[in-house]
Amino acid sequence: MSIAGGVSWEQVLVPLKAIALPWVLLFLFYMFFTYFAVLNVITGVFCQTAIDSAQNDHATVIHSILANKQAHLEKVRDLFNKLGAENTGGITYLMFEEKITSPEVKEYFESLGLDVWDAWSFFKMLDLDDSGAVDIEEFLMGCLRVRGNAKAIDIGKIIHDQTWQIKEQGKFQTYVESWRSGLSDFLGFRFYRI
Repeated sequence: MSIAGGVSWEQVLVPLKAIALPWVLLFLFYMFFTYFAVLNVITGVFCQTAIDSAQNDHATVIHSILANKQAHLEKVRDLFNKLGAENTGGITYLMFEEKITSPEVKEYFESLGLDVWDAWSFFKMLDLDDSGAVDIEEFLMGCLRVRGNAKAIDIGKIIHDQTWQIKEQGKFQTYVESWRSGLSDFLGFRFYRI
């Protein structure tokens, strides 16, 4: 009851003083340990779980970004202007590479939780249509797409694509080998592998 607030711990100490001093010390140690160790640890665990849940809820962050899409588009427009794309309406790789180290651009990427250390790879991820330029919508959606941790579906898609590429590469190599063999038979000499 002393811990839960039903009885003041000072009222419990009076009868314990009458019995013996070691009981008073044991009770004070119990109160100290319970308040500072057990209750604070339990409170800390609940608070940390709530904080982690709020920070890691990727879907909530994406939903809030999409809900505030107009505000983000304005930020991206400002960023495009800082990158020098006000006339063209798009960012080229050279413009992106030139301004990637500027504080404004770094600050924008940090606000999205992106760590852009390789400008070329990041630009290629944003430029899905391989046009050589990224417009505002493509930039915003690309940043949102590469933001956060990889999900199982992302890894599954990569495995599927890579398996397909290996199979197609094998077909191509078989075709080249048969073509090379036919060519060497036709020309009357043998090609050797290097």
